[in-house]
Amino acid sequence: MFTGATETKDHAMAPESGEDGGPRGASPNGEKLIGLEALRFAAALAVLVWHYRHFLYVGLAPSGYVKEDQPFHAVLAPLYEYGYAGVELFWCISGFIFAWKYGETLRMGGMSLTRFMVLRFSRLYPLHLVTLLAVAAGQWVYFHNHGQYFLYVLNDLKHFLLSLAFASYWGFQDGQSFNGPSWSISAEILVYVLFFALSRRINPGLWSAVAITVGISVAASLLRATIGLKLAIFGAATFFYLGVVTSHLHALIEARPRAGHARYAILSLAAVIVSGALVYTGVLKIAGASLVLFPALILLFQRVLPRAQGGTATVLGFLGDLTYASYMIHFPLQLGFVMLMERAGIDIRPLFYTHGFFLAYILTVFGLARLVFRGFERPAQTAMRRAFLGSRGT
Repeated sequence: MFTGATETKDHAMAPESGEDGGPRGASPNGEKLIGLEALRFAAALAVLVWHYRHFLYVGLAPSGYVKEDQPFHAVLAPLYEYGYAGVELFWCISGFIFAWKYGETLRMGGMSLTRFMVLRFSRLYPLHLVTLLAVAAGQWVYFHNHGQYFLYVLNDLKHFLLSLAFASYWGFQDGQSFNGPSWSISAEILVYVLFFALSRRINPGLWSAVAITVGISVAASLLRATIGLKLAIFGAATFFYLGVVTSHLHALIEARPRAGHARYAILSLAAVIVSGALVYTGVLKIAGASLVLFPALILLFQRVLPRAQGGTATVLGFLGDLTYASYMIHFPLQLGFVMLMERAGIDIRPLFYTHGFFLAYILTVFGLARLVFRGFERPAQTAMRRAFLGSRGT
C-alpha cells in the first residue's frame, strides 16, 4: 500500500531523511509539508482497519465474519467499508511529493535515472525482501498444517520470482501472492519510471499534469473496454498524477496573499464533506468520489497544518515514519499470530470482536513498525546507497 510530508520523504508509505543533502523536513525555500504526515498516518490506519478481517480467514475465506460486529464499528465504519482506498490515497500523496521535490530537478537534468532509481529502490526493497521471505516461510508452515495457504494462495515459484524482482503486479501475475499488500508498491515502481521519463520531456506544469492524468485514465478505460486489459499501473499512475496536479494547485495557493488562504481551507473542507456525503448516500462510488476527495484532503491538511512547529511537528513526523513499515509488516504479523493462536489451541473468533484485541493489533503493528524503521529500514537504506552511490548517497 506514498511520500511523506517533508522534502526528504519520497514515497507515500516510505519516509526517509537526508537523501539529497537537505535538512529533514524542509524544502529549498523552507516550506514544510507537515500536514501530509498526519494524512499518511490516517491512510495507513485505514488499510490496517480494512485488513483487520484477515484474522478470521481460514485459507481463502473468512469464518464467522460479521462486519457490523467489528470493534468500534460505530466510529470506524467508513474504514471497515472503504479502508482499501487508503492505497489510492498513498499514490496521490506520492505524486504530490514527487512533483514538489523532483519535478523541476528532473526537467533540468539535475538527477540521473540511476541515482533516482537507487534512491527509490534502497528505500523500498530491503523491507520488501525481508517480509517476502518471512511470508514465504510462514505460508509453507501454514500449508503444511492446513493443506492450503492463508488468504494469498499463489505462493509458487513463478510468483516468488516476480515478487523477488518487485514485479508482483506488473501484469504477469495471476493474482496477489506472498505478502499481498506489496502489490501496490510493485505497481508504483513502474510509475516512478514513467514520472522520470515524462519529467525529462514535458514542462512540469499544471495543465500538462492534468493532460497526463486524463490521458492515462482514458487509455486505461479504452484498453479495458476493447481488449479487457486491466493493469494496476494505470490506477497507480492516474492517482499519482492526480497528486501531481494537486501539488501544482497547492503551489498556486501558496503564491497568493496569505490573508486569503483560509478560504481555500474552507473550500477544501466543503469538497471533502460533499464528496464524502455522496459516497455515504450511495450517489457515488468511492472510486469516483476519490478524484475530488483525495486532492481536497491533501489541500485541507496542508492548509490546516502547513507550518506546525515544536511538539506537533515532532509527533506528526513520528507518526509519518511508521507508514511504510506498518503497511509491509501487518500481513506477516497476522499470519504469524493466527498460527500461534492455533498452536496454543485458542479460538480467535471470540477475541476478534473485542475492543482489546483490536487495540492490541493496531498498537503492535505500529510499535513494531517504529522498531523496524529505526533498526532496519534506515540502516539498510544507508548501506545500499553507500554501496551503489558512494558518498553521494549519504
